[in-house]
Amino acid sequence: MDYGIVNEEAWEEIESFIVGERFDVSSTTQLPPDSLRIQEALTKQINRFQEYVNTSLEALEAANMKQLEELKHRLETLDSVKTLNLKKIFHSLGTLVSTIYLKLDRRRQTFESLKTAQLKQLTLRTEAFERTKDLKLLQFKQRLEEFEPVLSLKFQKLIHRLKFLKAKNEILLYLKQQRGNFPLDCEEVKREGYNLSTTYRIKANSAPKAIEVLCDLKKKGGGWTYILRWFHVSQFGHGFDEYKKGFGELSGEFWLGLDNIHHLTGYEDNELLVELVVGDGTSVFTHYDRFRVGNEDDDYTITVSGYSGTAGDSSSSESNTKFSRQKNDLDNWWSGRCVVELGFAFLLQFEVVSTSQRPHDSVDCEQTLMKQSEYFQENFNAKLKVLEAANTLQLERLVHRLEILSSTNNLKLEQLLHLLKIVDSKNDLLSNYVKQQTEANMPRNCKEVKERSYPIKPDFAPKVTRVRCELEKQGGGWTYILNRFDGSQSFDFDMDVYKNGFGTLSGEFWLGLDNIHYLTGYEANELLVELVDWNGTSVFAHYDRFRVGSGDEDYIMTVSGYKSTAGDCFSYNDNTKFSTKKIDLDQWSSGSCAQKHGASWWFKKCHNSLLTGKYLKGDVPKEQQSKIMHWSTFRGNSYSLKEARMMVRPRIEPNN
Repeated sequence: MDYGIVNEEAWEEIESFIVGERFDVSSTTQLPPDSLRIQEALTKQINRFQEYVNTSLEALEAANMKQLEELKHRLETLDSVKTLNLKKIFHSLGTLVSTIYLKLDRRRQTFESLKTAQLKQLTLRTEAFERTKDLKLLQFKQRLEEFEPVLSLKFQKLIHRLKFLKAKNEILLYLKQQRGNFPLDCEEVKREGYNLSTTYRIKANSAPKAIEVLCDLKKKGGGWTYILRWFHVSQFGHGFDEYKKGFGELSGEFWLGLDNIHHLTGYEDNELLVELVVGDGTSVFTHYDRFRVGNEDDDYTITVSGYSGTAGDSSSSESNTKFSRQKNDLDNWWSGRCVVELGFAFLLQFEVVSTSQRPHDSVDCEQTLMKQSEYFQENFNAKLKVLEAANTLQLERLVHRLEILSSTNNLKLEQLLHLLKIVDSKNDLLSNYVKQQTEANMPRNCKEVKERSYPIKPDFAPKVTRVRCELEKQGGGWTYILNRFDGSQSFDFDMDVYKNGFGTLSGEFWLGLDNIHYLTGYEANELLVELVDWNGTSVFAHYDRFRVGSGDEDYIMTVSGYKSTAGDCFSYNDNTKFSTKKIDLDQWSSGSCAQKHGASWWFKKCHNSLLTGKYLKGDVPKEQQSKIMHWSTFRGNSYSLKEARMMVRPRIEPNN
């Protein structure tokens, strides 16, 4: 018989048949009195049915076990497929991340190359602009110099009144005088680039002070210093003291002074140029290769040699002579025999450049004087009238030309000023651009530099800040935010000072709350605290997390992740605001921690550390406890430490 698997309906039918109301095998009253045979047959039928039920249950259990095995196998297959799919997904994600990083690196390289090319192009443009600017300025300078030939030495007084023609030289000279740096002589004035023959202040090596002299920067190579100038009716018959100190005006006739001539010529080789102009306008000159005047102790002895020129050698015979004095039996001049005073009609212009010399004839002095007097009597009146008329006409023409030049120069000066304003504006734009490019390439912290003191620009900081870096301890890359080691710097300040910082990087200092915020407020940072006691024992406190908020957040400080040897005193101050004596932001409801302990710090209720406290030495009395620079877990709150440093650096997050 195929018993198969009995379903629920068959079981219900069997149950109703066996135990139902229709038939009860245990009740004999339901059977006919004479039906024992039927009862036995029925019992056998029930036994066979029981065997059928048992067999069906065994088959059902076997089928269920088979289904369970199949289900388990399917689950294992599903797990393997799931694991394989996850591996494929992770592989795809890794490939995608690598592709993204590769593209970002290529874009970064492209940006760097583009930035380098732009900087090179900017440099080339800057150089071209500088060359163009220098060329335009040179052209303008040359145009101004085109008007200088008309400004002769005869009209120095008029030129002196027209200040605008030498305003450039006067400004440059004024700036140089403000520095206290004067040229040695007119030759050095020329070497410094000046080309206008006018007055300058010089200071010879041996001179006690600077003096104003008249320089000729064009005649015969330029660089000549006037020591005598005589071109009009005047007397040089002064006493020896006047000849010693000098007299006259540089804009007219003058004598530079024996002391000044000695300082100019007494200590190095000098040349002498004597220029003479007679009444008919004829000009001659005398040049000597060597010229020297001694000091007062040497009676201003003159040494002269090496003649050349067109006027004749009248001074070589007077070499090694002393300066004569009127009230002593000699006149005021260098002479071995006698001295004559030349009349003003004979020499309408008598200019001596770089030192002084006076013509001296080899004939008898008295005959020379007589000849000169006769010449004066015969020619002076006629020559004077002709010269006055000629000079009047020349002056009128010169004034007219100078008026034209003045208006023209004023116009050109206005044009130059306008051009200079344009140049200045372009320079400002260029400087700002270069500054922006420079700041963009600046390191953000000490981890990106290789020097102990360096300018950095943290992200979001408005300007560049110079900081002190520690490049060796604990892996280097640390930026100092506090440094104390000798008590030379007071730390008793209010919020405004702590906000901006104080002290010097070479000594004790506080970097400033704003700077600390820019360093730590926008990326994860570490904190390193170094402490040293008066026995030289050094300990460290290292924190994995350190941040200072902005001024709007009251410079709130968060710190965590302690490790090292100093003991953890600073975690107590986590999530506290910076307080000062006048600004109480601590969490102590009974008073002000800053006022109680006389310092500014991140106070809670109140502190276990105070690195801005008073700088004392070692153990302190009870009234100073907790007010000193201390770290409670290192030597306690009644011991003032010798050194304390706080340093930060960006934290490198470990790879997962």
